[in-house]
Order: sequence, then structure tokens, then C-alpha cells
Amino acid sequence: MRLYRRAVVAMGISLLVAFTAIFIVQTRQYNLLTQSLRFSEDNGPWSCFQLESETMRMAEALRDESTHETPDLERIKLRCDILVSRIDILDAFQQAPKARPLAPHYQKMFSRLHGLVVEIDRLTSGSLDAPALRREMDKVAHGLDDLGEVLHDFSLESQQHEAERVGAHNDNIRRQIFWGLLLTIFQCALSLTLALVVYRQFSTLSKRQRELQTLAGSLEIASTEAQQANRSKSEFLANMSHEIRTPMNGVIGMIEAILDTDLSAAQRRHAQIAKSSGEALLTLLNDILDFSKIEAGKLSLESIDFDLTRLVDDVAATFATRADNKKIELICSVAPGVPARLRGDPGRVRQILNNLVGNAIKFTHEGEVTVLVSADTVDAGTATLRFRVRDTGIGIPLEKQDKLFGKFIQVDASNTRKYGGTGLGLAISKQLAELMGGAIGLESKPNAGSEFWFTARLTRSPETTPARAPARLPGQLRALVVDDHPKVREMLVARLIRAGALADEAASGAAALASLHAAVSEGRPFTLALIDLNMPTMDGATLGWAIRSDPALAATRLVALASTEEATSPERFQPIGFCGYVTKPVRQSDFIESLVSLIDSRAPAPRPSAGGTHSTPLRTQMSGVRADARLLLVEDNPTNQIVALDLLAKLGLTVDAADNGQEALRRLTHTPYDLVLMDVQMPETDGFEACRRIRSLDTPVLNRNVPIIAMTAHAMQGDLERCLEAGMNDHVTKPISRQALVDALLRWLPKQEPATV
Repeated sequence: MRLYRRAVVAMGISLLVAFTAIFIVQTRQYNLLTQSLRFSEDNGPWSCFQLESETMRMAEALRDESTHETPDLERIKLRCDILVSRIDILDAFQQAPKARPLAPHYQKMFSRLHGLVVEIDRLTSGSLDAPALRREMDKVAHGLDDLGEVLHDFSLESQQHEAERVGAHNDNIRRQIFWGLLLTIFQCALSLTLALVVYRQFSTLSKRQRELQTLAGSLEIASTEAQQANRSKSEFLANMSHEIRTPMNGVIGMIEAILDTDLSAAQRRHAQIAKSSGEALLTLLNDILDFSKIEAGKLSLESIDFDLTRLVDDVAATFATRADNKKIELICSVAPGVPARLRGDPGRVRQILNNLVGNAIKFTHEGEVTVLVSADTVDAGTATLRFRVRDTGIGIPLEKQDKLFGKFIQVDASNTRKYGGTGLGLAISKQLAELMGGAIGLESKPNAGSEFWFTARLTRSPETTPARAPARLPGQLRALVVDDHPKVREMLVARLIRAGALADEAASGAAALASLHAAVSEGRPFTLALIDLNMPTMDGATLGWAIRSDPALAATRLVALASTEEATSPERFQPIGFCGYVTKPVRQSDFIESLVSLIDSRAPAPRPSAGGTHSTPLRTQMSGVRADARLLLVEDNPTNQIVALDLLAKLGLTVDAADNGQEALRRLTHTPYDLVLMDVQMPETDGFEACRRIRSLDTPVLNRNVPIIAMTAHAMQGDLERCLEAGMNDHVTKPISRQALVDALLRWLPKQEPATV
């Protein structure tokens, strides 16, 4: 193809050269033709011949007049004027360039002509008498005869020269015609060749067009097949999601039921490991489903109001135990000035943070993982936030950083890799960040830690109610933060100062005792001491005993900074005299409120703060629901039915069970249930069809408007829309989260009527 193009270019250049040469030759021919046309205008030989003839006539006229008695001078003058005019014509030709070769002949001829013209002038002057006039006329006649011979010789010479010049001129014309003909033939040959090339190119293009049309038809068929394959893949993923989530719901639900019973320490540890493994499998399934949604372009974002600070605190609480197990400090902080109330998709923000924090903890063996949230830009309607996750882990080589956000990419993909994972988390995070109008990136050096960041553009939530004033500590309260980790001390001191306290810090137990005694000696003792229980040399418990054993320090109230594991065993530090504890990582959303509550409490017994992991008892969460509320659970899977019934029983609810949609319709015909929990995929009559029959105008059920909550193991986009279109009010996804189910029930179950007096 390249050689073919070069040939076409060469032919084009050749044609251009040929056209230029033909133009030059034709211009030359035009000039020669112009010269040929001018031969008649400046033909010297012809003028010389005319002059010779005129001299002969002049001589005859003189001889004729000499025989007369009285010569006719007027006739002689007329002939003389004609002769002079012929001389002038010949004299003009003498100036032409072509007459230069005959210049000596012209000079000889004109010298004699001029002499004769003088004698003729004297002859015609009228001053001569008759005899003298006749003599002079004879003399001039003889001179004209002699001049005629000279003119005859000059005419012959001039004709010979002109013949040579015309021959050369004709030869030149013949050569120009030959070259013009040759170039025309060459031009015709090139034009014919170019025409053949163009024809071949046209034929090739026509052939390619036919091939493209055939290929387009094949591509259309392939596109149809690909769309069908994509639909099949989506259906397969949806079915696999359902088939996997259904037994996982049973596994995780039964493990949670086991954890609610009395277990030995080993049994509880084994059950927690099994639950964590199930949740890890669920995370893997969610990643694959998200990846499939992204590939199909069907991943969409929610737009709901949420509290950013609580979201970050929840992420920290999720990974607190994992960080404790690796002896890593997990620190979370939202910078001042960042709007707390926002509107967007908190689930996707949490998903990115979970991925980045999980990776940071996975690849960090000592040190800390820090989550920082700041605002890039904030205006009246929107806020662009920057989330940073720093770690002191193994770092990432520079040559692998660019590929890290690709699909199925891992820093170590060898068979002996130390860290697991699908390699999808960062690719999904990148897509989610871009969907939220932001970006994602990292800075890292091997063995020097990493910092992953992402930005998100979120809408500021309108304030429908007056904002609650942030909690403040009592005026002039002095607080001492005791922690061996400098970043934890820095964060807590900053929060205490913003809350109105006078805060100081100590890096060890010894330094804390020195600061406490110095404050007492100055008459300004510390009101509060926040003490990390896990410190080297002198741990928090030892420091607490030392403070409580010193009467001078008795006025200082002690608050433990406890890990999640230490918070489950308060008997370790309760006898020491701690008035309470705050679980690390410290929750920014209600840290100050917890301290205010602990300070106001007079009881020395420890109480869980908002930073703890203790949850409100399930039955207590349902206290606002009407006591006689009755539910119908429609579930065909026996294991999932047992899990759901056990959970609903713990919520204190009255529940009946149906194995399929047909049985549910029969029960609803006889019993006015307050709410239906409906599985979607069931034999005989599935949840969608059962719901449509319940909502139909001619339904036999007692309450066609009964709230219906779908319980679905389908997690693909469109599943919620299908549930709503079928007439369902809400849905929860399997494996069922206890809190998600409780929230849905609280939304739709009838409320307890207020007591009347």
C-alpha cells in the first residue's frame, strides 16, 4: 500500500513537470510565430529590390527628359521623392538587429545613395541652364546605373542572408513542434496511466465498500449477539446473586443468632471469624456486581441527605477491630469548615472509603492509618470535598502506580502473593469518584507509606430545621490528653480546644504525672484526663492507679481511651476509678457530648460512650411500634425463614409464616395483617405476582393496602424499580442487615398510640 501511494505521487509529479515543459515549448512556438508574422514588416531584401527598381525608373526618367528641349523638373522631383522614401524604408530596416550582419554593405550603399541624393537635389534646384541641366542629368543617370548594380549585388547578398535566417528559424520551429509533440505524447501516456490508477483505486474502493457493507452486516449480527450475551450475563449475574445471597443470608443470620446466645470465649471467637468470612464473601460479591453494572453503564447514584461526620465515624468503627488486631492506630478527622449536612450517595462515599481504609490497614504492619476530610471548594449550593487516607505501610513502586486503578490489577499478582483481593476495588472506586464529579489518585514510595485521595462534588443539604449548636465543655475546663501517639494527641487536643477547653498533652505516663502535679502546684489542676490504656512502659491502667493513689490528684476525673476489645471488658479498668471510656478511634460526631455526659455523671462506674460499639437492644428499638402489630413472613427457603422468624421474635413482634405467594394470599384473605415481608423469588407464585394480586381491585384479601416490604437477593439495578412497580412499598436486600430491617419496619408498622389521661 505504501509503494502504491509512492507510485501515485511520482506520477503526479511527472505530470506536473510535463505540463510545465509543454507550457514552455508552446510559449516558445508562440514567440517564433510572432517573429514570422513580422518578417513582412521589416523585410530588408524586398525593400532593397524596390529601391533598385526605383533607381532604374529614375535613370530612365532622367534620360527621357534630357532629350526634351525643356526638361520636366516636376517629374524628376516626383521620382526623386519616391526614391528618397524607398531609401528611408531601407534605412529603417538597417536599424533592426537582424540587419547587423549586412552592416558593411549598408554603409557602402548608403554613402553612394546620399551622394546621388545631393546631386539630384542640385539638379532639381532650378539654378542650372539647359545645357548644364542636360549634362547633370546624364551624370546622375550614369550614377544611378552604377548604384543599380550595387543595389543588385546587395539585394542578392541580403536575400542569401535572409534565406539562411529563415532556414534557421524554420529549423527551430520544427524542433519546437517535435518536442511539443513528444511532451504531448508523454502527457497522454501519464494521463492514461493516472486514469488506470484512478480506475484501479475506484475498483479497490468499491471492493472495500462492499467488504465494509458485508462487515457492517456481520457487526450488526455480532452486536445483536453481544447484546443478547450481555443480557444473558446480566441475567446470569442476577440469578447467581440470588443463589449466593440466599444461603449467605442463612449463614450470616444463623451466626448472628448464635452470637446472641451464651458462648464461651473460643466459641464466640470462632463464630465471629465465620461471620467475618461471610461478610468478606458478601463484599466480594458486591464488587463483582458493581463491576458488572459499571461495564453495562447501569451504575447510578442515589441523592439523599446524610451526615458526613457520622459517615466517617461509622467507617472508622467498621475497621476499629481490624486495626486493633494489628496494633495500628486508626485516626479519623473532618476539618473545620466542612459542611456536615450533605446530599448525595452516602453508600458510594462509604464504599470508596471502606476500600481505601481496608487496603491501608491490610498493607500496614505498624504505625497508623489516618482518614482526613477537607473542603476544596464550598459555595451556597455545593461542596467539593477531598478525602485522604494515609498509612505508614509498605508503599507502592512508582512503575506500578499508573496501573493500580485498572481492572483486576494487583501490586503483587504472583502465585505466592501475601495479600488477597480481586483487584476490582480501586477500579470501582475510580468509577464511583468520577460519577460523583471528582477524581482519585495516590502518592506513594516503597517502604514509606501511601496516601490515597479522592474528591467528590456533593450538594449541600438545605437546613429544614435550625442547626443544633455544637456541644461545649464547661468554661475554663482543663483537660490532659495522654497518648503515646502524637497524631492522636494532636487531634484530640484540637477538638477539646474547639469545644472551649484548655487542653494539654502528654506522651507517656511519667510525663502525665509530672503535668498533673505541676498543674496542682500552680493551683490550676486538670479537671479531666483522657488516658490511652495501651501505652508502652506505663500503660493506662497503671497510670490510673497512680493517679487514684495520690490524694493531690483526686479531683481529676479519668476517662479511658479504650480499644474495641478493651471496651468489651470494662471490669479491667472499672475498679481503678475511671468515670467512663471512649472507644478508639474516637468518633468526632459525638465525642464532646460523651465527655459532657461523663463529666456531669457523679457515678464512677464506666458507661459506654457514643464511640463504643454497643448497640441498642433490638426489642428497645421497636418500642414505638404498636404492641399488637401482626406480620406475615412469606419465604420459601426454610433456613432463611428460621433466620427471619428468630430476628422478628427478638424484636418482640408477632409473626406468621407462609412458604409461597399462593399460601400468603390465602392467609391475607382470612387475617388482617399489618405488614407483609415478601420474598421475591418463590415457586408457584413469586413475590411480584403475589403483590399484584394483593393490590388488584378484585382481590379477596382483607386489606389490599397492607404495607409490603420485599426481601430480595437480587441486587442488580432495576430490582427496586420492579418491586415498586409491582406495588411493594419498600425492600431490604439479602443477606438481611438487622438495622436495615429494623429501619424498614419502623417506617411501615403502625405506631403506638400516645397514652391519654
